[in-house]
This record gives sequence, C-alpha cells and structure tokens, in this order.
Amino acid sequence: MRVLHVNLVCGHGGIETVIAALMREQRRIGIEADVFSFVDKGGAEHYEGLGAIGFAGRQSLTRMILDGSYDVVHVVTYAAASTNLCLKRSFFQGAVVVTSHGVGAYENSLACDAVTAVSRCVAESIQDRYKQPVRVVYNGVDTALFHPETSSSVEGPIIAWVGRGSDPHKDAGGLFALAHSGCADRFGIVMVDGSAESEEPANWLPDSESFRSEVLRRKPWKEMPGLYRRVVASRGFLLSTSRTEACPMNVLEAMACGCPVIAPAVGGIPELVEHQISGYLYDRADGLAGILVGIDWLYDGSHYERASAAAAERVAAHFGAEAMCAQYAELYAGAIASHRSSRLLGSVNRLMRAVSRFGGRSR
Repeated sequence: MRVLHVNLVCGHGGIETVIAALMREQRRIGIEADVFSFVDKGGAEHYEGLGAIGFAGRQSLTRMILDGSYDVVHVVTYAAASTNLCLKRSFFQGAVVVTSHGVGAYENSLACDAVTAVSRCVAESIQDRYKQPVRVVYNGVDTALFHPETSSSVEGPIIAWVGRGSDPHKDAGGLFALAHSGCADRFGIVMVDGSAESEEPANWLPDSESFRSEVLRRKPWKEMPGLYRRVVASRGFLLSTSRTEACPMNVLEAMACGCPVIAPAVGGIPELVEHQISGYLYDRADGLAGILVGIDWLYDGSHYERASAAAAERVAAHFGAEAMCAQYAELYAGAIASHRSSRLLGSVNRLMRAVSRFGGRSR
C-alpha cells in the first residue's frame, strides 16, 4: 500500500510530529508513505529517512499524485481545500481519508471515503459536516523515543511550557502570570517556543539570581525527550495554559516520559489526562488560582511519584504510535474497498442509463 500524507504547513508543531510518528510505524509494517506540505517553515527534519517530502514551492501536489501511484491520500483538514483542486486535476482514482486536528473552521469541499478526528471533542464538533460517521483515532506517541529514563538532577524543579508563544490559543499569558507570582520562586521555567523565525520570541520571563528562566526557540523534536526527562529528574511538570486543544502532542509526549501535566480541562485534554491520577486538570475560569491549586496537589505527599508513573503507563497503554498506525491501516483498507465499490456501482449505473437511452431510441 502507498499513502501520501498532505498537510498545510511543515513547521515545528504537533501535526508534523504525529504524521512523522505515523510514517515511522507505517514504514515498519510495510506501508510506503510520503508527505507533502503547501508551506515550508523549516520542519522537514521530522520526516528525514521516512519517504519523499514534497513542498509547493518545489513541486506541485498534482505532479506528486500523478507520479506516486498512491492507494490513499490522507489529508489534514486545514489542507483540504487546496488538496481538492489537485485531486481533480490529477484525476486521482484512489481513496481519500481526511483527519481533523482541531475544531476551527475549514472549507468542507473535499469528497472523501473516511473521516477521522483526533479526539471525541473534535469528532463531535465536526460530525454535522459529514454524512459518514467520524471515527476517533487519537494521536500516537513514538514510545521508542519518548519514554521514562531514571536520572538525577542538581537543579530545582522545572515548569516546562511548550508551544507557539505567538499563538493566542496557547495563551502564553498564563505562563507570564505564573512566572510573576510568588509561587514561581520555587521553580525554574523553561519555555520552548515553536513560533516561526519571523515572529518575535517571548522575552518577558523574569531572570535573576533567585529565579531561573530559559526561552528555547524552535527546539528540534529529537531533543524533546531529553527536555521532558530533564523536567522529570528535577521533579518538575509540564504546564499547559491553552484556551482549547484537540489532542496536544506536547501533553502526550511529556506524559510518555513520566512528566506529570497540569493543564486546563478544555477540548480533548480531559480525554488524555486523568484528573488527580496522571496529572491535574484545572478550570480555566479560575485562572492563576486554579494552576496554584494544581501545584499544591502535585507536591502533596506521594502524588508526584504516582502521577509520573501513571502518566507513562497511560500513554503506553492507550496513545502509542503503534496503536494509531494499526487503526489507520484498518481504516485505509476499508476506505479503499468502499471507494472501489462506489466506483463500480457508479460505472454500472452509468452503463444502465446508457442502455436505457439507447433502448428508447431503438423503439
């Protein structure tokens, strides 16, 4: 089977990470997979050694489809409108699968054989746009890369924040509020800002002899397991301050490394983090006060050690890349069979209409 993954942007975000994890697993089980992005923001290293990588500035998607002999084109919804035109131009005869990674608006013009969403929250938000049922396939973590490792640390506990500081949906202002609170004196803060090079980095974190802060720009994904393990060794945690999330990879990857998470109970996050088991979920309406209650809970008694172990166990059991790949392989096979049946039925119907017209003229 040959699959072409199509995404809108190739940068340093969660979608690129999950596509790469899926392609690694697909390659392992014998599925040949390539990837195409309409916009290149410097994240091609995600896909090194995995298959052909296409960008709109270097070759057209239409040409890649024509040359690739793909059985399935797997499209992220943000790229659906642009992909639709290319599929028509290339007269693509294979199956089309669409995956929604968010609840935001997009043009639903792409005829497809199967639709998936990365969480129940997302599936419920888009179901009315499709005739067929939207299947939930959670993002999967490459646990060969992201897993716990025992190590010691001489630094104090770290609060890690990972995301695009320029994205209002990530609400880096929540980290700003915590950094300037008295509670933050107990922690160092490491912010991994995935904003584009053209965007201004966040440089408002305080830094003094009594307070440690780092802002790391566009950290390569291969270095992220080391970051999360550093946080765990310090007995720190990952903080999310997002306004909404679908199935955030930073949360899953941190948990896979045994890093507890304090996150808002928004979007698909409650489907990933079990409250007061593998992390702590706070109400965004409570603002900074909700985060501080979560911190108090995490460092009460043995909660930290229990949450750390439960987080890693939960990802290994439910959110591994292997399980994600198996679900998509099954879905691809069903989509291909359904597409062929639809084409055959369409051909039969056209033939019957032609026969009917011919018969009418004969009489």
